[in-house]
Amino acid sequence: MAREGWVNEIFSSVQGEGLCIGERHLFVRLAGCNLSCRYCDTQWRRQELGMLLTGEKVVTFSNPIADEKLLELLIRHFLPVGHAAISLTGGEPLQQGEYIENFVYLLRRRGFSIKILLETNGTLYTRAEIAGKIANIISMDIKLPSATGLDPLWEEHRLFLRGVLKGGEKPQVYVKVVVKEGTPGEEVAEAASLVAAEARTIPFVIQPVTLKDGKGKPFIGVSPERLFHFHEVASQYLDHVRVIPQIHPFLGVN
Repeated sequence: MAREGWVNEIFSSVQGEGLCIGERHLFVRLAGCNLSCRYCDTQWRRQELGMLLTGEKVVTFSNPIADEKLLELLIRHFLPVGHAAISLTGGEPLQQGEYIENFVYLLRRRGFSIKILLETNGTLYTRAEIAGKIANIISMDIKLPSATGLDPLWEEHRLFLRGVLKGGEKPQVYVKVVVKEGTPGEEVAEAASLVAAEARTIPFVIQPVTLKDGKGKPFIGVSPERLFHFHEVASQYLDHVRVIPQIHPFLGVN
């Protein structure tokens, strides 16, 4: 049964965050989010017209868009050549969980084996089963209150991580935390211990917030000393801790 969803952008670019950094991905940016982080740099609110960016021209489409039509757009303009994965991003893709589940089903039925990377804020734990079913790789955020301006979401994150790790065939999961200069080490410790309670071997990415100067040029907004401190704190709990900043703002791409 066809489903309709809200998609803001479709584009091909370099993955700029997390463990897949530097790979060429096909991005499908879904509209809508259940959170509002103060560092968010994406247009996640619903738009009547979505945009497909090919590098040569902009193709517009009307929202909501049927999953079958979305797949046809991807096949016509991007697939099957040259991408390591399709990145389902947002916003928060799991707000449209049934839509992306059906889209991935149609993709597989057409014979495409390309990997699916799901980028999620890791709070919609009642939809963790969908995440585990459709994704080969899950990039799960843990939202630190000091960086996001949000109330603590520890329990939501705990339940989500537990949900995607249970069951039969498990996706590759890594956790990402965005930090700022004033982030307390205690928050990083809380996040790392939450992950370690499920498995010490889950990769843990510390991502310094990206800021812009008066001329609009990006820069990393956390000092090396603080990043070293955060790494030391998280490494007390976990075996695979990395500091990885965003690269796409410095490349000037989406």
